[in-house]
Amino acid sequence: MQAPSAVFLHLGAHRTGTSSLQLLIDENAGFLRDRGYDLAWPGRDGAPSGKLSLKLPTLELADKANADRILRARRHLRRFQTGRPSLLISEENMLGGMRGFHRGRLYPSLTLRLEAMRQILPSAPVHALIVLRPFDQLFQSWYRMRATVHPVPPLREAILPHLLASDRWSDVVAQVQAQLKPVRFTVVDYASRGDNRSLLARLLPDIAADEMTEPQVRLNQSPSDTVLLDIQRRLHL
Repeated sequence: MQAPSAVFLHLGAHRTGTSSLQLLIDENAGFLRDRGYDLAWPGRDGAPSGKLSLKLPTLELADKANADRILRARRHLRRFQTGRPSLLISEENMLGGMRGFHRGRLYPSLTLRLEAMRQILPSAPVHALIVLRPFDQLFQSWYRMRATVHPVPPLREAILPHLLASDRWSDVVAQVQAQLKPVRFTVVDYASRGDNRSLLARLLPDIAADEMTEPQVRLNQSPSDTVLLDIQRRLHL
């Protein structure tokens, strides 16, 4: 019986350059596979070859629906395992989506989703990595991206009460440790994230940053204040 893959897990978080890291994986996929890594990443934000689509449990669904999601997600992830010794997964939505941010909620289904991932992964992660930025910065970055497509209240009205009600990053870190039990867990401050090559090299033990090609495209950049105000004027008409 084949031994389970050694799992290397990048968990985001949102608005910390996850899409750019996934573009790096995309552009260096051949090199990484040659070095023994099966790869799983989504293509939702500009990484063209990404096929990962994990639909995980949420508090809104019934137990039966959540159990079905776990079974389907386990089968889905197996498609990316071709027998290489290691499996690299990058997926920020493992923690949950951003829909609750406007209510000041940071990943309300976090525990449920991590419990599901424990059942879905072929083994406990050898190394898990997450990039975190202060919640006020995270919220502002999310707000600016949301404001490009939805009418939103002014930031001053939107941010303060929800920041006061927000969950803490320390709980996210504790839950990842408790539920996934990674052998090693690295928490990176967004301010010291570095480029995508350096970040991925921190996760993978045998890959050096200068062995990879850094993407030249920057993804999910926030528009300028002038552009954002013009978009909001039109959306509020």
